[in-house]
Amino acid sequence: MSSPEEPEQPDQQATGARRLIWAGGTVVALWFIVDGLSGLWPGAGALARLLIAVAVVVVVLAVVLGTVSVLRRDRAD
Repeated sequence: MSSPEEPEQPDQQATGARRLIWAGGTVVALWFIVDGLSGLWPGAGALARLLIAVAVVVVVLAVVLGTVSVLRRDRAD
């Protein structure tokens, strides 16, 4: 039993499952975004589709890193 001041450690298996579900949801969302954007340009070649996919991944990564940065800053205050 832990003291009232110390929060309990999260279950490692539950944390891993949440991360796996989050990663799966992210992959599905990215697929829908890329599929929708490539639908806007049906004549786009393979290189254009690759560039669209890379741009989407970069934007999502920037949003995630920005959110993590804000959350860490808020916890530090």
